[in-house]
Amino acid sequence: MFKSGGLNVYPREIEDLLENHPDIARTVVIGVPDPLFQEVGWAFIMPRPGAELDEEELKAYCLNKVSQYKIPKRFIIRDTFPLLPTGKIDKKTLQREAAELLEKNQK
Repeated sequence: MFKSGGLNVYPREIEDLLENHPDIARTVVIGVPDPLFQEVGWAFIMPRPGAELDEEELKAYCLNKVSQYKIPKRFIIRDTFPLLPTGKIDKKTLQREAAELLEKNQK
């Protein structure tokens, strides 16, 4: 769980929603620091083979399905996810990637 604007956001809820999209194979939602809301969600998306997704389409998909504050602020499309030796998705690596993207955008 992370807090966005003082409200609880449960990543699994958003991941389940996004994974119901016909063109999404897997997704990971993480909380990312935000100066206004404390934290906001970013979704890392792995599309199904041959599918093409864009950020605006994904935002529109979420729009009437969850509260506005739960909709991820960024959707990052990836071909694969980093994995731990156990085969689970390495969320810490994704958090580092998000931090690097934030730093790059602030320069």
